[in-house]
Formats: sequence, C-alpha cells, structure tokens
Amino acid sequence: EVLAEIPDNEKYDFSQNLFPKLLAKGAPLYGFVADGYWSDVGNLEVYRQAQLDCLEGRVDIELPEPTNPRIWIEPDAEVADDVHITGPVYIGRGVKISSGCSIGSYTVIGDYCQLDPGVDIKRSTLWKHVKIGADTQLRGVILANKVCLEGKTQAYEGSVIGEKTFIGTQCTIEPNVKVWPCKQIVSGSRLVQSVVWGSQIEPALFASAGVRGDIRSSLTPEMIVRFGLAYGAFVGQGGSMIVSTDGSPLGSVAKRAVISGLLAAGINVYDVGSVSGNLTRFGVGYVQADGALHCQAVKEHENQINIQCWDQKGYWLSKADQRKIENILLREDFPRASAEQFGKLAYVPDLIKQYVTSVARLYAPYLQGFRIKIAADEQELASLVKQFLSKAGCELTETDPELIIRIEGDQWEIADRNGAALSDDQWWELFVIGQRQRELKQVAVPAHVSNHVSRTANRENVEINWTKSDPRAWMEIASELGNIQVDPNSEMEHFPFIEPLVSIGEALSLLRHNPLSEIRFSSTQNRVHKTVICPWESKGRVMRSIIVSADPKTSDFIDGIRYYSEDGWVLVVPDGDEPLFHIYSEANTSEEADALAQLYAERIENILLGGEA
Repeated sequence: EVLAEIPDNEKYDFSQNLFPKLLAKGAPLYGFVADGYWSDVGNLEVYRQAQLDCLEGRVDIELPEPTNPRIWIEPDAEVADDVHITGPVYIGRGVKISSGCSIGSYTVIGDYCQLDPGVDIKRSTLWKHVKIGADTQLRGVILANKVCLEGKTQAYEGSVIGEKTFIGTQCTIEPNVKVWPCKQIVSGSRLVQSVVWGSQIEPALFASAGVRGDIRSSLTPEMIVRFGLAYGAFVGQGGSMIVSTDGSPLGSVAKRAVISGLLAAGINVYDVGSVSGNLTRFGVGYVQADGALHCQAVKEHENQINIQCWDQKGYWLSKADQRKIENILLREDFPRASAEQFGKLAYVPDLIKQYVTSVARLYAPYLQGFRIKIAADEQELASLVKQFLSKAGCELTETDPELIIRIEGDQWEIADRNGAALSDDQWWELFVIGQRQRELKQVAVPAHVSNHVSRTANRENVEINWTKSDPRAWMEIASELGNIQVDPNSEMEHFPFIEPLVSIGEALSLLRHNPLSEIRFSSTQNRVHKTVICPWESKGRVMRSIIVSADPKTSDFIDGIRYYSEDGWVLVVPDGDEPLFHIYSEANTSEEADALAQLYAERIENILLGGEA
C-alpha cells in the first residue's frame, strides 16, 4: 500500500514527500529505535567520517583477522616487506603495494588497487582498481574507481577525484579541489579549482625516445594494437616492418600487440626476436623494410613500456612523421584490411649474427690481438660485445688485460687496468681525435656535451658542429659530415653514439696503440645538472622570456639556450617528455657550476610566478 503512493520515474524523497503525504492521509506511522550504526551520508565530510567510524570499530562490518592491531589486510593482498603501515588501515583483496610505500592511519585501500614504489598515503580512501604511480603523496583524498595517478603527483586534504580519471606525472591537486569523472589531466598541472567540464589531453603520443607509457593505463596492450594499426596506415598496405623486443615480459607483450595491429593493417612483419644495443635499426637495411619498432621495458619505472621507432633509413622517426601517426590515431583513420589482405609474419633469426659480422668487419683491422677483459652479467648487450670483440680479433682474457669493458644492463664503460674509466665527455674527445685521423674537418657533437671538446677540436684543427641533443638531429648531421662508419659489403650506415658496439669500436681503435693514461684529454671541469618543474602550458612563455633577455653575443640557441660567462656556461633545455626544464652548467669549480645552475633555476621559477627573466 505504501509503495503504491510513490509515483514512477520521478524524484520522490521519503522524508520530504512520502511521509508528509502519509501523515496528511492519517496513515499510521511508527518509529523503531535500533541499536546499530546509522549515518545519513549526504556530503563528503559525513562520508569521510563514516570511513573513520568503520576503522574505529564503531560499525559492525565484516573484516578479516587483523595482521597487527587495527591493521586489516585481505589474505590475497601483496604487500612488500618494507612497507610501513600505521593503523587503523584496511587493505582490500588483490591489492599490490610495492617496496618503499608508507600507509598512514585512517586509510582505506579498495580491492585490486596498485601502488608503485615510494607512494605515501595518509587519511585517504581509495575505491577499487585505483593505480598510483611511484613517489606520489596523498593527504586526506578520495579516489573513485579506476582512477590512475602517474608518478610524483601530490593531492591534498579534501580533494576528490572522480572515476576513470587519468592524472599525469608531477601534478599538484590543491586542497578541496574536485575532479569530475572521466577527465584527463596533463602532466605538470597544478589544479587550484575544480574540473567539471572538458578534459585536458596529453601533448603528444611520442616521447623523446619513442612511444612511452604505463602498460596498465596510458599504454595498454589494446592501445598498442591501435598504435600498430595507425603505424600500418602511415606505412601503407603491403609495406613491411621490423619488430623486436628486449626480451622482458613487458617488451614481449608489447611486441605481440603491435605485431597484431600491423598485420591487421596489411603490413608484412619481420620478427627478429630479442635484441639490444639499438641493433633493430640495422634490420631495416638488412631486409629492406619500411621501418622498425623495438619494444622495451623502462628499467627505472616499473610497468612502463617504450617503443622505439626507426624510419626506412634506420634513423629515429622524424617529428613530422610522428605527428602524422598521432593524427591517424586521433582520427582513428586506419583502414581495416580484409582477411586476404592481412600482412604476413616472418622470423629473422640471424639478424644478430649479421649485425655483429658487419660491425666487426669495420674494426678488425685495428683490434687484432687487443687483450680485453669483459666485466659484466650475462645479459644481451654483454653477449653482443663479446661476440663483436671475438670476431674483430680481440683476445678476451681475465688476466693481464690492456683494457676492461664494464657492462651493466644497457650501460657500458671502458677502463684501464688500474680502474680509471673513460667518461662520456672523454669519449667525445676521443671521437674528435679519431675523425681528425680520418682527415675529416668537421665533427657533429650534441649541445649537452662539455665545451672542453672544443679545446680538443682546436688542438686537432677540427671544427665542432654543435647539434641538438635529439638523436635524429645528430644522426642527420653526422651522416652529412661523414662522422659515421659504412660497411663496404652491405653499404649500411653505422652510427657511433647511437650504437653501443660502434661506440666501443671507435674508442678501442684509438686506444689500441695509445694507452688511456697517455691520451691528452682537456682538463675536466665541474658539471652540474638540475631540473625545474614547469607546467606544459608555461614552457613556451618561459623560453620566450629567457631568450628575449639573453645577449646574442654570449648565447647560442642550437638546443634550448646556452649562455657563456667568464666562469663557464649554462644550458637550459625543455624536457620533451616531462613537465620540466633541464639545466646543465659547467665551470672551473663545483661552487661556480652550482651557482650558474641555481641562477637559471631561480629565473625560471620567477617567470612562472609572473616575473621576468
């Protein structure tokens, strides 16, 4: 009878509409005094209090047995041993909390949430399937279902993030800010007011080293398949692509996903398996493909994947081509091939052998009998280096070596038998000397390299051609100046600085008859590297302000802005991937170098506050 009084398909409140109507009719109304907990959750403050009441035991809810006093963790949750937890705290089913996290009191973490290393949470409520990036700080916030916060973000008391919202890296969400569901917030944003309408979009799909993102959120396997479709549309049906992986679980998943997209777009795919050392680019010329993709895990960021992209010349994909692929993906302008138009998949098992043979052929005349010790784990690059040196005629030895090559992951360095290592800047000095011995008059050098390379160049009567730090920019100019090696058999270009084996070959060919301790390097100055956070939308304003205030007589603008002073130099470059600026400085003393870097860091911060450079 009571339900009959409630009209269909309209808002109808019990206390404001139904009960007054029943009273007006003289219907009998009764109250019941219950012993349980009651909270009319009508606003956020009451909702937060209800969470606290549950954790304080004022509400009769079903919880697992506490692992410690007032700490409830569901049995299938995975919590790293060093995670610091202060109760009361509830951690739900299937939750994964990584090493170095701190979970403060009055925190509720819903089912299947994932917390990356270094996350710090206090008095916050996370609903289900929330992903929190590394080094993020949460203070008194509410995150709804399927919210994703990238790393190094800070959210403060009273802020609420609606479901399926994506927030980029290094964002700041000020107190009491509300973000409505399904929004995308650009990395580096500072939210001081609520976001209700509209959505911010990340500035670009491509980062400086390829396509990069979190495989759980911004670059999922589904997204990688769509990227493969877009890339296939860019190449054109019937084209061919090389695809490889670094052998990691993430890289292997990404490789299979991108191959699926390429095949569905009608692209023939050559799968070269697991390789390293930028070897994939060699495959472009070897099989005459239209480009290459290399899928690799980002070692310093768990769950992040990077897809390197090489064009038909084996160069890093140009900015113009990147924009074309992004536009195809944005418009979803990729045709769907029919079954008979699908691409074919072939395997190329001998690419590593062909590559090592090609590079060894270049340096064998200079390296015969060179006694080298390899200090490395048995990883992909270490295996490549050993094969290369053996084929080039070196003697690999553990006793009485002339030089030692240390390899860790994809990083390498050359040291003498006393342990003195060749620095990056010294490698460039060696490279300049080597180009002079090849009777070349100009050498391409990236802008971030020490200015002391110029002194070596002047001594060797070689002109430095400074380039942008972007690898493609360097490759184009280096090729034009002849600062590369060309295999006479395959006519394939090999690039020092880009390919580790070629970089090692260049250094060893000079050190074969010139001990490292006897090389005349320019004196090493003190160098400093700082970063300054800057929102994406402010980068242009900051650069314009710095450039306008610069003296053209003491500055150059090859890559960002480099300013020369009596004490040294400072280089300011906007990061292509993150919402920040890089500041490199060099001077006679560490104090002078630090002062130069700090001066420009303060100038950037002043511009962001509305001042001048």
